[in-house]
Amino acid sequence: MLEVFCYTIAFVLFGFAAVVPAAVPYRDRMVYAGLGLWLLPATVHVLQAH
Repeated sequence: MLEVFCYTIAFVLFGFAAVVPAAVPYRDRMVYAGLGLWLLPATVHVLQAH
């Protein structure tokens, strides 16, 4: 369930940042938040394996 939530929100953030003009403030933060959510399930999986 975590993967579905994170990947869906990350996809929405990436899509929104792709269509928003570059002059919009905090556009880069939307991309960083999307990237963080994209990597969160993999990180949790690696930490649970150890």
